[in-house]
Amino acid sequence: MSKNYLDSSAIDVVSFSGGTGADGKRMRKRLAGIHCPCCGIKMLTPADIKKALILPPDSPSKEVIPVLKKYSNQLHEVEKSTLQLLEVLSNKYPEKNLRELFDAVRSENLISLYKDELKIIDRIKAVGSFLSEESKKKLDATLISAEDLIINGNYDSTFKRRAFIGKIGDVVYTLCEKDAADTIFEIAHEMPRAGNNRSAFIVKFSEKNPATGLERNSHDIIKAMMMPSLGTVEHVRAKSPLVKNGGGSNEMHNYIVECSRDNNMRDCMPFREFVKKHPQFYGENIQRYIDAIIEKLNHGELKGFENYPLQISRTLRRQSKGKIKLDISALNIPCNENIQKMPK
Repeated sequence: MSKNYLDSSAIDVVSFSGGTGADGKRMRKRLAGIHCPCCGIKMLTPADIKKALILPPDSPSKEVIPVLKKYSNQLHEVEKSTLQLLEVLSNKYPEKNLRELFDAVRSENLISLYKDELKIIDRIKAVGSFLSEESKKKLDATLISAEDLIINGNYDSTFKRRAFIGKIGDVVYTLCEKDAADTIFEIAHEMPRAGNNRSAFIVKFSEKNPATGLERNSHDIIKAMMMPSLGTVEHVRAKSPLVKNGGGSNEMHNYIVECSRDNNMRDCMPFREFVKKHPQFYGENIQRYIDAIIEKLNHGELKGFENYPLQISRTLRRQSKGKIKLDISALNIPCNENIQKMPK
């Protein structure tokens, strides 16, 4: 029997099951593998990731790539593009592992990343040119420092996206020109990262893990490629100490299962604001999500979820201020009478 080399705790930590209670954990398990109601991809399960990690981390890419390709249609754009590149490189260097393939193309991707980062700096400069002299001086100091780190940085002193956004935030907080400050801050958030830029992904995973000081291996790369597609439990009304009264409840009527990437993207943003900011999300995808659940219920599956379609349709309608209206007319099983009487 093949040994599975996965530390399973790494999956549970990322699956956002900790703050959702028993209902959330049950939903994540029972609704595993359906399409994300936000972006529409078919979500991965912890079992999928365990299967992809069945080979040792130093296995040659010629053995690993065929395993990963089984999930290619379930990967997000950057991760899918990275897999395609790895396949090309593996044909050329079949005995190298994934990390060694990244090392082979690190230099060219580092240059590409630098160019993309400097473009963001230039865009911020363009907005900053309309600021007062005093405000421009504050901004320029941060941008000059960032440019120096991008061009001349080394492992001990390198450009970090998160630190850059934090410094930009400190600057814009002091600016009088609020419209320009908001624009600058939004542009700063477009700085490339591993989740939206293939070169950033390759550069990140061809470096040591800063938290451990250890070289990243093929398992780290596989998990980073698959985790964004992992199904996670999301609170429709955000659960956070930053939200009034702690936010939404840990109950089924406040849960949807969506991919980790979209869960992370929303963070604690109020649901109606997220829908407004990302109109391409939800729409037909959320209807397909509920249709899949209704189909399972009509076939006698998902015992205990009979009230969920009605509950979540009301929650989504309320939290989106009426923008999301689900059609649950295909449901052929009765709901609890108390649920039917609940206010819409």
